[in-house]
Amino acid sequence: MPGGSGDWLPLFSDPIEGEPNKHPKWSGAGIEVTGVAAAKLPMTTLPYILKYGRNDREGRLKQGDFVLISQARFEDAEFQ
Repeated sequence: MPGGSGDWLPLFSDPIEGEPNKHPKWSGAGIEVTGVAAAKLPMTTLPYILKYGRNDREGRLKQGDFVLISQARFEDAEFQ
């Protein structure tokens, strides 16, 4: 991936399960992760970036937002 001050993660338009870099739906696209999201990377499992496809009904996420996804299972998570 191109050089920069952050980490690069695979980019997806739909949620996936498994190794992002080897997933058959991965187009090869990636995005640089910096700032707060980069600080959270050590706490993630099989991370990737999801480009959100529509507005969230509760107004938290908008179409086109980028979301850091961890595939770790957390029993107290709002959604899995």
